[in-house]
Amino acid sequence: MASPTPSATSRAEPIPSFFSFGVNTIPTLVTSVEELKRLAAVEDGEEFYILLNYGVRSSKRIEWDEPSQSFCIVNEIDDTHQDLTEQELATKTNIVKAIERRAFFKYY
Repeated sequence: MASPTPSATSRAEPIPSFFSFGVNTIPTLVTSVEELKRLAAVEDGEEFYILLNYGVRSSKRIEWDEPSQSFCIVNEIDDTHQDLTEQELATKTNIVKAIERRAFFKYY
């Protein structure tokens, strides 16, 4: 008995790029620094990333501390730590530029 040939409609669709590298969550676009503050205002922060060229990601854990008006950022690639004000976020990181270019996401 011959095995059936798959039809063009039964082919698997390509997996979207946000599922690559073992990530099983759908990203959400962060559209402003105010939204970043709201999302990161939890103990131990949340996981975010900048989408770079060719789909490469720069992953970060970010926490917004309202009393001190500062961001605590851990760069996952090398485990470096930064404590920055909102103004420093714009001058010492690429995060604000990434938000403006629609390339900054939160993992869910």
